[in-house]
Amino acid sequence: MLPLLDFIRQTDADIMLLQEVHSSGDGSLEPRLRTMQYFADELDYAFSSFAPQFRDFDNTTDGSSFSGCAIFSRLPIVDTKLHYFYLPYSETYRNSFETAAQHPSMLQQCQIDTESGNMNIFNLHGPWDLNGEHYGKGRQKMSDAIISSTTNLSHVILGGDTNAKPVNEAFTRITHLNSVFGNELKTTFNMKRKSLPGYATAAVDMLWLSHDIHVTAKDCPAVEVSDHLPLIISVRL
Repeated sequence: MLPLLDFIRQTDADIMLLQEVHSSGDGSLEPRLRTMQYFADELDYAFSSFAPQFRDFDNTTDGSSFSGCAIFSRLPIVDTKLHYFYLPYSETYRNSFETAAQHPSMLQQCQIDTESGNMNIFNLHGPWDLNGEHYGKGRQKMSDAIISSTTNLSHVILGGDTNAKPVNEAFTRITHLNSVFGNELKTTFNMKRKSLPGYATAAVDMLWLSHDIHVTAKDCPAVEVSDHLPLIISVRL
């Protein structure tokens, strides 16, 4: 966790969208299994929101930790909503490569107060499918959830691990938001931690903005802090 903490401090982002993080009140667990509490102690983010996807019953947590999505912010979070668009929160799901298709999917929403008005921040974790171009039922529901939740809102930032490629119909249907990276990225996986060759051509992590937000800088640095590569943007409202 130390390289990740160093990277977060160096990046100094005002808002972070994270997927596959843990929350637990058990202080005896290692930091990766209580990410929310560990980051609260180590980083200077005054506001955070955690959205659980399943209770983790692996050999080290025995149900005392929850896995899900998280938003950290230095600006006030004034409202939150959760949308389990494909497979709901689970107490019975067991996390493994073999069961990944049953992983609950969600769209986490936080309204954040800024000097320029409220921002609508959406954190996405999409349904798992090794075929990044397959437009199956789960991805249809993901696309529908994105469109219904973000249409007609101002100051929208949507990002996360989609588990799909940018060319997927789930995203080509989204015309009211701008894709920050489009088809520019070859992959968003850290191939030092991945063995399947298909990951080397899978840019599954994405960011979209409403038309009233303008990108002033963007990057996808090849840093060794996770099995995914981070996406970083600076924006102007």
